[in-house]
Amino acid sequence: MQRVVLSFLAFAFVLAIAIPTSLPEQTASPAPHLPRGTATDVSSAEVQAMVQKTEADRVSDQAIRVVPSR
Repeated sequence: MQRVVLSFLAFAFVLAIAIPTSLPEQTASPAPHLPRGTATDVSSAEVQAMVQKTEADRVSDQAIRVVPSR
């Protein structure tokens, strides 16, 4: 019985040492550069005009500027 237990422990030990070295490393692949679109410059004056136009409302879903798509 002891021989079976010792054999099992030896096998488990060898297996525990061998598995991490035999598996290939997994590294995250770098994310490809994907353009997300174009930027739109909104001046402070436009933001302030929008705030003053909707300051009576607590929540506003009004667009500051609509940019036509190409």
